[in-house]
Amino acid sequence: DNRNNLFEFNQKIKIAEKENEIKQLENKNLRKSRLIIIIISISVLLAIGMITFINLLSLKEKRNKIEDALHIQNLLDKISQSELKSKEEKKRIIRQNELALLHHNKEITKQIHDGISNGIAALRFYIEDLKINTPNPQIQKLLSSLEEETNSLYIQTRDLMNNLRGNGIYNQIDIISFLEDL
Repeated sequence: DNRNNLFEFNQKIKIAEKENEIKQLENKNLRKSRLIIIIISISVLLAIGMITFINLLSLKEKRNKIEDALHIQNLLDKISQSELKSKEEKKRIIRQNELALLHHNKEITKQIHDGISNGIAALRFYIEDLKINTPNPQIQKLLSSLEEETNSLYIQTRDLMNNLRGNGIYNQIDIISFLEDL
């Protein structure tokens, strides 16, 4: 009879220990899920912040391009009004403005590359790492969606930098110089 009681007591202890282990694992999984949700939320907020920042940079760059184009037009008007002594002097002034604009765009492109592109690339790697280390399929799906958005943001940033390196305004200046030479 004592053996049966002792056996039952040992069984109850083992069951209680297993239930305690299960409860600890459930608590651990709950903490991990909460941490993952927090990380995803922060990542989404960072992505939104970056998108907003890039949009602001894009708007600023458009404004700067318009101001630069107006500045160039004003310079061209001044050149034609004052009737400079030689065409070579006109070309020199225009080339200086082209170089100043080129330098300005290169600086902006460098700042975007150094500041934003590297941050987006790091975010892409971070999301990929989270996706690999997350066993939950729903969270993996959410991370995949976030990864796609981050890749899109990276491509938009790269396209913006390529546009800044483009020669659209300078081609217009060359056309104006060509027409003036005629």
